[in-house]
Amino acid sequence: MLDRPSKSMIAKQCLEAVALALPAGWGISCPRQGALTLLAKDGRSSELATVVCRSTQPRTLIDVVEKFARTTSTPLEKILILADFVSPRSQVLLLERGINWVDTVNNLRMLSDTPGLFMERQGASSDPWRQSLPLQSLRGLGAGRALRALITSSPPFGLRELALRFQVSAATLSRVIDLLEREALLERSPTGGVEMLNWRGALERWAEDSRGVRASTALACVDPRGLQSLQRNLESTSLPYAATGSFAAQFFAPIAPLRVAALYTPDPIALQRELGLRSADSGANVLLLESSELPSSPDVSQRNGMVLAPLVQIAIDLLSGSGREPAEGKALLDWMEEHQSEWRR
Repeated sequence: MLDRPSKSMIAKQCLEAVALALPAGWGISCPRQGALTLLAKDGRSSELATVVCRSTQPRTLIDVVEKFARTTSTPLEKILILADFVSPRSQVLLLERGINWVDTVNNLRMLSDTPGLFMERQGASSDPWRQSLPLQSLRGLGAGRALRALITSSPPFGLRELALRFQVSAATLSRVIDLLEREALLERSPTGGVEMLNWRGALERWAEDSRGVRASTALACVDPRGLQSLQRNLESTSLPYAATGSFAAQFFAPIAPLRVAALYTPDPIALQRELGLRSADSGANVLLLESSELPSSPDVSQRNGMVLAPLVQIAIDLLSGSGREPAEGKALLDWMEEHQSEWRR
């Protein structure tokens, strides 16, 4: 594996990338260290302050840039980040603040009013140089339990308090909190508790690490009588289950006709027999997902006689799904934003 480039190499590669991306007739110059001048075809120019960042997590990156802006009295829109890698989360934070960036793996966004210039390019979305961090992914059952506990709770709260209330491993909870803090999605209090959580951003970050997991572990079935018949049968079954995905989201933010029902259950085979479902290699309209935990969660709810998975789980299943599911997930997030008192505590 190649070593992460040095700061001097990062600066060199990033400045070369800017020069190559400019329109014909444009150019750059570096009148002094830490400065870049954009030279337009018509002779006008604009100077940007450059900040070189190496192996920087989103939270640290924003802290570094904002401190630089304060100490040098430089407007944020006049700063250009030169980095080895600017993660998707870092890009969101920089865009919110109007900060320009370019990295060594083809990510670039630059905006100048005078002279007028806009350049944007999407490159690598994952860090090619792996880092030795305590937790880099939100995938897995333990991380999922911790995230559901965090997102369902309204700050401020302490780590031990949350672990006891939701029966979640304090060690796993701590690692998830560390990751969210590095991603600038969470802020801690001076005593180590959680003071602020961007729950929507945390869900979207969780979805990045969960794509494709549900489909790869599902028992695919067909209900030849259709999903309305399935819903009626679910209202009378004695077997434990919890609906998720579009099948559950229809009760909160329906945006399209239902095509597939997804159900968590401790015993997919038993539920398949109980509901009279047929196994299917293709054309499935029911997915049975094994879980002994979710159907018995205290956060399940009932709508029209049907048991629904915790709302946070429904959202993550949609956001990490395929086809139109991510769009349905965003619609559900909008509903959750407007009805927080109904699902957060």
